[in-house]
Amino acid sequence: MCEIINSGIQPLQNLIVTVQLVEQLKAIDDQKKQWIQYWITKSYKSLNALVEKHGVQYSFRDQITLADCCLAPQMFSSARFGVDLNPFPKLVTINELLMTQEAFVKASPSEQPDAQ
Repeated sequence: MCEIINSGIQPLQNLIVTVQLVEQLKAIDDQKKQWIQYWITKSYKSLNALVEKHGVQYSFRDQITLADCCLAPQMFSSARFGVDLNPFPKLVTINELLMTQEAFVKASPSEQPDAQ
C-alpha cells in the first residue's frame, strides 16, 4: 500500500515533474491537471483494491499503520488537484477518520508554517 503511494502516485505530482510537463512538453495547466488526475486515479484503483481486502477501520486492519501515514497527505493532494474521489469511498472514510487524530491534523500541509 505504501509503495503504491510512495512510488506510483506521489512522485508524479512533485514540482520537478510538473515543471517538466510545462517546460519540456509545453503542457498547459489543464493538461497538467488531467495528467496528474489520471495517475492518481489509476493508482487509487490498485490501492483501493488492497484496502477493500485488508482494511477494517484503517487501510490495514483496525489500527493506524504506515499506509495511513502515506494516505493522508496524498488525499490532501488529491483535493488540490481536483481528483474525483467518489469511486473510492473507503479511502475517503479512512482519511476522514485520520483527520480526527491530532497528529494527522498537525501534520496536514495546510497546518505547516509555509502553507499558503
